[in-house]
Amino acid sequence: TQSVRNNNITNKMRSLLITRLSRKFNIDPDNGILIREIDWYLSKRNTNGTVMSNFKQLELDLKELLASSKKPVKKQKQFIPKNRAKVSMYDTVKKLPPIKKMPQERQLSSREKIMHLSDYQKAKYYNVKNLSQMMKDEKPMKSLIKNEPIENITKKLQFQTNLERQVLDKQRQKKQENNEKLYFENQVLKDVEKYEKEQEAQKYVKLQRRNELKAFMDKQIDEKKLQKKNQEEEKKEDALKIKALLKKEKDQIMKETIQKKKFQIRR
Repeated sequence: TQSVRNNNITNKMRSLLITRLSRKFNIDPDNGILIREIDWYLSKRNTNGTVMSNFKQLELDLKELLASSKKPVKKQKQFIPKNRAKVSMYDTVKKLPPIKKMPQERQLSSREKIMHLSDYQKAKYYNVKNLSQMMKDEKPMKSLIKNEPIENITKKLQFQTNLERQVLDKQRQKKQENNEKLYFENQVLKDVEKYEKEQEAQKYVKLQRRNELKAFMDKQIDEKKLQKKNQEEEKKEDALKIKALLKKEKDQIMKETIQKKKFQIRR
């Protein structure tokens, strides 16, 4: 009959939707939310079996319901074996005494913070805006400094801050002048050192040239002396040779004359 046919179609569609959506959303096919939504979706159909509700709407609703139903994953407790050693890390941790928390000091209010400060310190540590805001927050609306109104305090603080600013500007200017002076002195010292080094280098060059010239002149003189000495020795040798030759000639002449006389005597 028609009702049996419709039931068969419904069962087939149900199984198909369960498998498709469980794969898409990566959930168990027996998920209660999934089955409930699919059954509601299939109930909205005509007598001829055609579904009236929108399939995309089913997916969106199912996505929202699954996201809201997800519970945060609990962290698993650390596994401690039963049959462990007598003295272990866990025993030592258990035996440690509890950490005593130190008593925290009470935080002072803004009025108590500046109660002991002088006018100058108040002007130094609290600017005009902070002090005026503090006076608005706390009651009474009178000044903490000699019970003056806030306008007078602001004027005083402005005057003191201006004075401090002027002093700081002067200090900064003085520091800058000192830095410039030091820089100038350093530059002058560098120039003087450079000039002295150049002068020393020039002196060294001059001295080197003088030494080279002196060495050359000494060499020339030594060569001339040696040449003169050699010439004198040559002259002496020549004179000795001439003397020896003269003596030889004289001896020869004497010999010849003696032989002539001997020959004459014999005759």
